[in-house]
Amino acid sequence: MLRRAQGLFLNGDYPETLARCRSVLEALGTLQTRDVRWPDAALDDLKASRSRDLTKEQRLRSIEAALMQLTHLGAHPNEVKIDRRDAKLVLALTAGILAFEIA
Repeated sequence: MLRRAQGLFLNGDYPETLARCRSVLEALGTLQTRDVRWPDAALDDLKASRSRDLTKEQRLRSIEAALMQLTHLGAHPNEVKIDRRDAKLVLALTAGILAFEIA
């Protein structure tokens, strides 16, 4: 899925790049047997806690949850303009998270 996202990026299909990155993150969550609502729970933890009280795991999940929110923009190409910079950031972050989690 990540290679497909890279190919879409190279072909200039930036909204679909985001959509494929979202699929990568969703598959990662499934692989790790996370609850389907894990992004909401991670962001709730972030909002409810003082930063110094967050665990490393909560901080990492917050980053992933924020990326899930960002990738959702790819599903709304008529409402939000997704450009090369957006897709490049999402692709790089997705690849980094995948490398971190799978290592």
